[in-house]
Amino acid sequence: MKNLDIPRIDVLTACKILGADLNERDILLLDESAIVETTAEPIRMGAFAAVLCKEGTAEISINMTHTVLHEMTLTIILPEQIICMNGASMDFKGKIAVISSEAITELIPEMENIKEHLFYLRQNNSIRVSAEEVETLEQYYSILIRKLDDKENAYTNKICRKLLAALFYEFCNIAKKDLIHISYNRKNFIFSEFAKAVNKYCKSHRKLAFYASELCITPKYLSSVIKEICGKSAGEWIDEAIIMEAKNLLVHSSMGIGEISDVLHFPDQSAFGKYFRNLTGVSPSGYRHMKNRQDL
Repeated sequence: MKNLDIPRIDVLTACKILGADLNERDILLLDESAIVETTAEPIRMGAFAAVLCKEGTAEISINMTHTVLHEMTLTIILPEQIICMNGASMDFKGKIAVISSEAITELIPEMENIKEHLFYLRQNNSIRVSAEEVETLEQYYSILIRKLDDKENAYTNKICRKLLAALFYEFCNIAKKDLIHISYNRKNFIFSEFAKAVNKYCKSHRKLAFYASELCITPKYLSSVIKEICGKSAGEWIDEAIIMEAKNLLVHSSMGIGEISDVLHFPDQSAFGKYFRNLTGVSPSGYRHMKNRQDL
């Protein structure tokens, strides 16, 4: 039987999986070979990652949503998102940066404001980039590669961390151009905190009241804010997160339906089956059978 939970990957574990050299514990820089060699197993991100696609295409699933990385796009992967690499074209060329969540929080004091608009990338992870932006990102990449290898410089670590902060701001600036008319106010903050809470607790809590309590607001106000910000209700957001977890376990583990029901804290298998069918139109076993046939 496979592990109960989807493995979590951070900078250190990514190095072990890919056989890469680790020069700085908070950042890993890779080229296209890392995507080409990655197996199609789901992982939960424990870090921030950015994939720059210059040429060709690559296929990736982010939170069970199939995404094609086209040329001249920057794809942002946020902590807690579940990803699965599905392969790349022979002519794929690109760069990958994996940055630890701890480094970002430490280096950027105003991170909470940045998080508010980064959470919108949950809906649209890939962003078109211009030739000038690609050139800028590649310059950062090249400088960081050189500095990470500079063993003679007594300030290598400090230089790299400042460059890392600058690179992250470049990512945010590129992302920001797609996020038109976003106002950084209390409602945006509530939305980002709600999204984080759902990522953390959806396996064990399905009631809106729980999340409202976590945010110290009323369920009615939470529901109205989430509906205004993202166009769907808070209940729909919670349901989607739970279904995503259920689908991942059905497809990527050999656990029985009853075991999955227990993991997701349903009272029994029947309740889980009814919940899953109501939201997907198919039973858990039917969904597993359908996905297994597609993989043949």
